[in-house]
Amino acid sequence: MRVRRFFSFAAAGFAVAIVLLFAFGAVAMAQTTITPDVQVTDKGIVGGVATIASATSPGPGWIVIHAEADGKPGPVIGYAPLAEGKNTDIPVEVDETAVTPLLWAMLHEDKGAVGVYEFPGVDAPVKIGDNIVMAEFSAAPPLLPDTGGSTSPFLFLAVAGMVLLALGGSVAVARRGLEV
Repeated sequence: MRVRRFFSFAAAGFAVAIVLLFAFGAVAMAQTTITPDVQVTDKGIVGGVATIASATSPGPGWIVIHAEADGKPGPVIGYAPLAEGKNTDIPVEVDETAVTPLLWAMLHEDKGAVGVYEFPGVDAPVKIGDNIVMAEFSAAPPLLPDTGGSTSPFLFLAVAGMVLLALGGSVAVARRGLEV
């Protein structure tokens, strides 16, 4: 009798565990929504390629580079495919003859034939509400390489040391001028 009671409790516990697993699994799946996003850095166009820092796509998609037209995104000058989720350091070949000083990296859907860019058409820009998911960046590469030296505390110390040496030297020269 005790053995039967144990197995019936075990079966009931197992059934409850399965129900809870499916219930909480559905909740967890519902909470893993992907928020579309595009992040850029001003690395400019180098060798006909724009490198986009990151793009988060809710499904297969495209990162599309638009030239400027009247202060807003204009003609498409390059595009590259995206996988669902976060994509990083995305190289996009662009038509260098159509590059403008400001460019836009825009997230587009891949709704038609997957892997075939169809815009204008079904591969429309991704929107959050009424806003297109995009980011503006400069086509000009930075004048100095991104070495991190400009934010180094040693740079500040070196400049402060040179200023103190210059002041000390001018004081020494002024004292010698008074002794003569």
